[in-house]
Amino acid sequence: NNMFQRDFEVHLNKNAQIRHFMKAVSKEYIPKKSEIIIAANIKKLLTKKLSDNEPEELACKVYTALVYFGLLQNSEAFKIQDTDITHNKQTKKLNINFPYAPKHHEKGFSFYIPKYLHKSFERYKKQLVDHGRFLRNWSPKFKSHVQNMGTNRPSSKFCRMIEEKLGLAEKNLSAHFGRRSGAI
Repeated sequence: NNMFQRDFEVHLNKNAQIRHFMKAVSKEYIPKKSEIIIAANIKKLLTKKLSDNEPEELACKVYTALVYFGLLQNSEAFKIQDTDITHNKQTKKLNINFPYAPKHHEKGFSFYIPKYLHKSFERYKKQLVDHGRFLRNWSPKFKSHVQNMGTNRPSSKFCRMIEEKLGLAEKNLSAHFGRRSGAI
């Protein structure tokens, strides 16, 4: 309704026919919520199930850590640049700076990645060819992460990989699993 008010200056709530039609269409709709992964399984996934030696699994591990510990939406994770990730040698913390205004905040924020993932992030960061977006696809030809990763990859390939590694039912995870799991 807000979009129609803003873009078309049409108030859907005032139109009885549209209201009845929308109720009839949505009556049978069952919302799909992504499955939640408990903290112990997230840690098992990130420490034992996903390998740093397989580029695709390493990318999945890094993506999962970003969305879980940062409570990020899928689209927000793709905004992170390689320069937003810094390792402070004195405090021994891996800081993710998120200077972009997310959907529910006026300004950005930052968060830390646990110490057990520092080596994975460093390994992934060394595989990046140049500066730019942090999440990228693996190129067997160049043996590095070159091309920017598409926004559908986590919900398709990464979610299927996580389901397989943790023995979950197929197609119960969506790209929103990290944010939902991290929030509990």
